[in-house]
Amino acid sequence: MVKTGRRLLTGAVILLAAGCSAPDTGDLKSARQAKAGDRSNRPALSVGGSVPEADREALAQLLAASTAVLASPALASGAQSLEARYPAIFLNDSFGYKAPSAVVGMLQKPAQGMAFRQTPVRFGDGAITGSRNREWRMEIPRRALTQWQSRDPVVRSCAINTVAHEVTHTFLEASGNMVFIDGGFEGYSSRRKGTTGSYVIGQLAQCTWLAGQGRIAASEIAACVPVFYAMPGPMPWSRGKFAVGRCDDFADGRPVRLP
Repeated sequence: MVKTGRRLLTGAVILLAAGCSAPDTGDLKSARQAKAGDRSNRPALSVGGSVPEADREALAQLLAASTAVLASPALASGAQSLEARYPAIFLNDSFGYKAPSAVVGMLQKPAQGMAFRQTPVRFGDGAITGSRNREWRMEIPRRALTQWQSRDPVVRSCAINTVAHEVTHTFLEASGNMVFIDGGFEGYSSRRKGTTGSYVIGQLAQCTWLAGQGRIAASEIAACVPVFYAMPGPMPWSRGKFAVGRCDDFADGRPVRLP
């Protein structure tokens, strides 16, 4: 999740560092001032120092699984299968709308100057990525780790969704602007009333992971994605989002698709 005011605010290498939800205020300046050493051509997440010792290994596994699926050829194949339903998804006002396959290509092979910012991950009241008091971080709800530890692969995949969505907000233009915003906030055009790219990528990662686990077939990814994508409402500031309430609906093993 990304919250914005008048400025754009923010939304694998896994390290055990030493050390969307309640509103937050990020700081674009801190994103623009990221040092070259803080950037990577692939998602670079670390387990934050405030994470309890008992949770660190499981969280590291979740982060590794999420970033691995984002880098996978299967994600690119799944993106192509989405284009009949989602021919274009919104990134930011600079990039506008792009086909899902083009968006995945950007993430997997960043153009010169574009990169992922190294980001520590900790628990928070909800899922959000950005700066607070000049500290850049990603927060995910503890619920996501609980989902990851479930025996139900669909519930587990919802944790992948949360992390993958937040990873998109760590992907920056050469200028330091975030490539993916969730849209509909003050200071930006109303063009983003279409499909929100950061959420579609989260759902695509989720469903690609489910296919890798054998819970759905690769040919079913395109039908799986809209299960977990809640379309935006009619108001200009409405945006798509993660339909997290559906995570527990498939414990009986039925197909992961809308009725």
